[in-house]
Parts: sequence; structure tokens; C-alpha cells
Amino acid sequence: MPRLETVSEFMLLSVLCTVAALSSTCAASELVPEDAVNNAVLYESSADDTAVEQVQFRGFQSPFFNRPTLATTTPQRSSRSADRRLQSRQLFAQAPATPRRRRLSRTPDMLGDSFQPPFLLTLQPQGPGGTFVKSHLSLAAGSARAKVSEHNKALPHDRIYFNYNHFQNAVQRTAFIDGVTQIVGQTANVDRFTLGGERTLFNGDMSIAMQLPLTSFPDADVTLPGLGPAGRFKSDMGIAGNLSVVGKQLLVNSEDLLVSCGLGIELPTGADASVLSETNLFSVENESLFLQPFVALTLDKGDAFVHSFLQLDVDVGASPLTITDLTGAAATIAAGEITQPTLVHWDTTTGIWLARSEEARGITGIAAIAEFHLSSAVSSPEQLSGDVSTLTGPSDFVLAPGSSRYTVSYVTAGIHAEIGQNQSLRVAGVFPLHNGVQQFFDSEVLVQFGRRY
Repeated sequence: MPRLETVSEFMLLSVLCTVAALSSTCAASELVPEDAVNNAVLYESSADDTAVEQVQFRGFQSPFFNRPTLATTTPQRSSRSADRRLQSRQLFAQAPATPRRRRLSRTPDMLGDSFQPPFLLTLQPQGPGGTFVKSHLSLAAGSARAKVSEHNKALPHDRIYFNYNHFQNAVQRTAFIDGVTQIVGQTANVDRFTLGGERTLFNGDMSIAMQLPLTSFPDADVTLPGLGPAGRFKSDMGIAGNLSVVGKQLLVNSEDLLVSCGLGIELPTGADASVLSETNLFSVENESLFLQPFVALTLDKGDAFVHSFLQLDVDVGASPLTITDLTGAAATIAAGEITQPTLVHWDTTTGIWLARSEEARGITGIAAIAEFHLSSAVSSPEQLSGDVSTLTGPSDFVLAPGSSRYTVSYVTAGIHAEIGQNQSLRVAGVFPLHNGVQQFFDSEVLVQFGRRY
């Protein structure tokens, strides 16, 4: 049987240890209450996410499998300025880097198909022997009316990206003297380069993205047959595209399903457009402002994933047309303003991971992606018309959208390659499902690079 002195000493030692532990806990909570709570919540939420990532993302090694260490900071007195700094850091903080969030951020983005028909300028002679002109005229260098779904998904995440699009036979031009068979400029290709980025807000529940395209829209500068230097045909579309700003808000944030909504605003920062036919210069100023509300969905089931976007595209401004007679016989006249039709886009993606690796470098994953894109003009297109004098007599002109009220669809097929843990490289082809006047290009090749943070 133990001695009384030993039991007393043991009880006294236990009380002292308990008091010391309570004192240490209280002191730690007074020094870093927010950091301790944040780390505790992170660890608690990461327990199940770790298992989910191990099952659904298999070989990828996450640095967040281990328990995070508690933050240690020096004691600071509470002040209003310190509180404001803390609120500012929380407001513009990056998305939390939990294993589940990292798994969903690796889900390949939608590829896209984006190319909208430009304006069509038609010049029809009123009598025989006149000059006939039919030419595309595109604002913002042919990159106006961007689609939110391009290289995007429902999840707000921190990233930068670069897109290259090549559109085969996307521009049509015809100019000739009535009765003369020689034709000037039939078709041309368009190349577009886009740089963009996205930044999360409010602890990853929101994000704001910006993108700026630069387009190599082919211009023409030729002399019409039979008219000499005076019968010049020239087009100028510039290279600068419109700056787009997109806000995204997460609505549903379940284990495998994400639903978000947002609003894109396309600002008229791009180039104006003009077409010169003989001595008449037709100029359209880029002043349209586009509002693009959307809803997005992402479903990630591990090896398979689905994206879907539904977007409305509304022109809330108008672009004025002016006509200048370069012979000096008449001053520049304002022919009116034109508003582009309202569009509805529905884009959906299905994809599957073909292979994934445990390595941290090199190609760590390959996925196959197939997409369907549907775009429809839901409002009647406007047009501007009138008459002008030319070297070969009076002519009627019409400026209208490149197609009447239309519905077009495309399919996209591509490969997504994951490089390391944070980069991706994607190559795809886009093919129209329509022929004739509602086929805005013959085919498209796109290359996309992205980096997550």
C-alpha cells in the first residue's frame, strides 16, 4: 500500500500541472485568438478533404495532407488601425488552400469557341457600271463580344492565363465594278491573342477577372480594276480589343458541385473600324457597352467532370456611323447609330482524366475534353441605310450585323495537359455545325496556357 506522503505529493503535482496547462491555454488564446481558431477550423475541415482528395485525385501529392502548424505572432495591442488592416487582408485574401479547393482548382477549365460575326457593309450601285462592295467591318479588331465561358469554370480561383485563337476564313470581302469579273479579296484568317487573370475576394467566395485581347485582323489596301488610283478599296480594323471585367460569386459550394453567377462588363476600349470605297470613307466608332450576366456550373466526380455556362449578352450602348467624302464635295455626315442584337450563349463541357501521375514535375495529368456551344440572336438586328455618290454614279449603302437573327452551334475537342502542380497547356479544334450564311468561320485552332496560384 502506498505511503501517504507519496499520494499527497502525486495529488499536489497533478494540481500544479493542471493549473499550468490552463494558464498556458489562456495565455495562448489571449495572444493569437484568431490565428488559433483559423488553424483549428482549417485542420478540422481538412481531415475529410484529405481523404476525398486521396480517393478522387489519387496520385497527386498535396502539401496540405499534413496538419498545419499554428501561427505564432508577437502580442499586439488592439487598435482600430490594426482591425482595419486585418479586415483588408481578409477581404482580399487568396482562396483557402484546402485539399478540396486545390482538387477543384485542378479541374480543367472550359476551352471555348469564341468568334462573333462582325458588321457587314454593302454598297450597291443604282445604275449599271457602278462599284459593288460587300465587306466585313469589325469593331475592336474583331474581338468584340467576348464569352465568359472562354478558359473558365464556376470556381473562383487565383490564376493568370494566355489564349491563342486562329479562325480560318473568318473574313469575307468582295469589291468589283459591275460587269467586270475580277474580284478583290475573298476570304482571310483572323488570329487573336488574349492575356487575362483572375483574383479571389472574400476568402474565395468571389473573384474578379480581367482580360485584354489583341487581334491580327487582316486589312485590305488594293485598287479596284478599271478605276486606277481613285478606285481604291481599303479597310482598317486596328489591333486593340475591348477590355472585359468579370465578377463571379459562388452560390453552391458542395463536395463535388459548384454553382456560381456573375456579371461581365465589356468596355469599348478597342479600335474603331473603317472601310474606304473609292472616295467614300465609312467609319464606325467603337462605343458599344456590353453587359453579360451568366450562371455557371461545375461538377467534379474525380475522373470525370462537367462544366456548363448560360450567358446573356446585351448591347446597352450604340456605335455611330459617319461617312466622309474625301473629294471635298461634301463634309462628314452622321448616318446614325447602330445597336448590336442581344445574344444568348449556352456552353457545356464533358471531360475525363486519361492519366495522372504522382510526380511533382513534368506532365502530371492528361485529360480529354469535348464541348458543345450554342449561340442565338434573340432580338431583331438593326441596320443603317442611305445613299452616297461614287465615281461611277450613286449607290445605296447598308450597314447591318454580319448575319440576320441567327442560331449557330459548334463542337470543340481538345487535350488538357497538367504540368507540375499549377500549370496547364491545352490544344483544341473547333468546328461549326452549320453551313452557308450562318457559318462564321470554317474551323478554329486554339492554344491555352494557364497558371494557378
